[in-house]
Amino acid sequence: GALVLRESNQEIRVETRPSDIGNWNDLHIALQNIKLGDFSPFFLKKNRLEGDLSGEVVIEDPQNRFNISTNNLKVEELRVDNDSIGLVTLAANYEKSTGMLTARGNNADPDHRLNFDAAIDLDDPDNLFRDRITVNPDNFQVKILERFVGTLFSNLQGYVTGQVNILGEGASRDYVGKIRLKDAGMKVNFSQVFYRVEDTDIELKEDMIDFGTIRLRDTLGNLATATGYIRHKGFANMYYDMVVQTGASPMLLLNTNFSHNQQFYGRAMGTGSLVLLGPQHDMYMHIDAQASEVDSSYIVLPLSETRESGQASFMVERKYGREMNENGYSGAATNMTFEVNLTATPLVNVEVILDETTGDVIRGRGSGNLRIASGTSSPLTIRGRYDIEEGNYDYTFQTFLKKPFVLRKGANNFIEWTGDPLDARINFDAVYTADKVSLAPLVTGLALNENLSTAREDVNVIVSLTDKLFSPKLSFDIEFPPNSSIYRDPSVAFGLQQIERNNNELTKQVAYLIAFNSFAPYENYATQSFRPIQEFTYNTISGLLFNEINKRLNQLLGSILRNNDLTLNLSGSLYNRGLTGLTGNTQSNLNFTLGRSFYEGRLSFTVGGTFDVPLQAGIDEKVNLLPDVTVELMLNKSGSMRATFFYRENIDFLTGNSAGLRARRYGSSISYNKEFQSFLGALFGTGSRRGGIRKDSTIQKPRTDSVQKPASDTTVVTKGGE
Repeated sequence: GALVLRESNQEIRVETRPSDIGNWNDLHIALQNIKLGDFSPFFLKKNRLEGDLSGEVVIEDPQNRFNISTNNLKVEELRVDNDSIGLVTLAANYEKSTGMLTARGNNADPDHRLNFDAAIDLDDPDNLFRDRITVNPDNFQVKILERFVGTLFSNLQGYVTGQVNILGEGASRDYVGKIRLKDAGMKVNFSQVFYRVEDTDIELKEDMIDFGTIRLRDTLGNLATATGYIRHKGFANMYYDMVVQTGASPMLLLNTNFSHNQQFYGRAMGTGSLVLLGPQHDMYMHIDAQASEVDSSYIVLPLSETRESGQASFMVERKYGREMNENGYSGAATNMTFEVNLTATPLVNVEVILDETTGDVIRGRGSGNLRIASGTSSPLTIRGRYDIEEGNYDYTFQTFLKKPFVLRKGANNFIEWTGDPLDARINFDAVYTADKVSLAPLVTGLALNENLSTAREDVNVIVSLTDKLFSPKLSFDIEFPPNSSIYRDPSVAFGLQQIERNNNELTKQVAYLIAFNSFAPYENYATQSFRPIQEFTYNTISGLLFNEINKRLNQLLGSILRNNDLTLNLSGSLYNRGLTGLTGNTQSNLNFTLGRSFYEGRLSFTVGGTFDVPLQAGIDEKVNLLPDVTVELMLNKSGSMRATFFYRENIDFLTGNSAGLRARRYGSSISYNKEFQSFLGALFGTGSRRGGIRKDSTIQKPRTDSVQKPASDTTVVTKGGE
């Protein structure tokens, strides 16, 4: 008889057979397609072993001799962590009397061979016998070694040939041998630069990997040399002492983006040296880099993280437990501290991101010396000064108008750090040029030459930013290009002086030039006359600003409350109270509403109000709050019939006194909405004679359950009171 354990295509068959060499029974265990991944976690804590095991194991005289042997074990599709080895065959023998385990095996790939044999004494408490495992790779892939250096290097490529002897027991094993690298390469994780390694020999000593002198080349073929060693104990507790020195030609030193390093990133060509020193759990990297004078480089400092660009804590997915994956077994955890001494040349472009959401960025090309330090558990610090020879400042006006300012050459533009990257000191003189601006709005108010009313000239808006990078002191100025013919008229210089003397007027003119490419009408503060153009302009600007504010607020509400049923709306306007003449009784309205829909949009409730605010001291200074409440109900499935109930208040200047009376209105209405192709078709129930939709048209009809507001509506009856 036999004991058979089977699951799917896996099978273990256990049976006894008479021995061929004695008068006892042997135990035969036949294995077929046994999944190693189901058992490897019990005896391999740091690596993942996968594959299908098949073959036969014989236990000779289990009660007495207990010798174990196998000659035909094989593992198909063997994988160690994430590296595929393929088919591996194994023969092994264990003698209980001596405690000696011997084994030999190899893979089946003829182009990339891996042979091994072992002699291990399992019954040697005094360690009198030195265990030995010999590995002979022949053009075998070097990628399998990535698990030992994965925190520093990745994308290992190439092949290795030689012999490695693993001697000793347990964690104190020594790795001794000599191997030759061929067609090798690797990517440095810190810089994300891939280097080719010229064919070389590496010597493995008992507690050290001696690299000798290795020649590296970047993807452009530029040369560097690396010397040094790595001390270790059984490929654990590694201690690095490496020096890399570039040649005379600049080579690629940095090739990162924001996903690789959120403190600084970019692409840099240059010369210099790199020193890597210390144990793997607390390493120190020092880089001295001289930027190339013939190849351009750029460095980005994303110093700003706005609320919109950051990730809210409630959006972070929580994970519990532990998942086995290759990243968890790529060497011990590493704390890296680095210092980068960068000597910038005029070909180095530095980009400082002030606001990621709006896109406010300062870009400059210049020279200087920067010392950048940071680490896995250390904050970013920057020291030094970067002088900008030329560049630009992308400035977003009122969150939605992006305007490019060009840094003035020779204006002593610089950024200077003393440690905290957010506490930099700046000095920028930037210019925005408004093209072909009409001078007509200034002619009357500033008493300019009448001939200038038809003139159009380029106008430079000068902004000076000084003091702190994220809280700068701003000053503005307006000027015409130096070669402009406008300076021939003395009234222009006088007019600019008038604007510059009034800071509020200067700010207003700058805002108009940036936002509308136009001068604003000059304010004559001596009069209170009615200015309809000014009020129209103010209402236009407020409409643009409130539209942007509404969009941002509703995005914020949607992200916080996680539903789209709640809407917030703000609006504002200016109007003149004067009914019988052009008086200066200017008022402002600030309207706000908060709406919520229920029952899949069939019932909507809106509550809001209006702040009515006088803007001039010569009239009643009373501020009124006027409530407005509306409830709308759909009476049929299509939403074509709706009932509305309302209560609202406003100011009645027709029947009231100078301050106006508060009028209260409430009531209800029923409306019927219908879509049609033509007005005649709506009245007489006929389709349009031209361009109408045929009955057999393939255009789909509107959905009958649509709750969208139709193209037109007609109020049938209104009922209310006041």
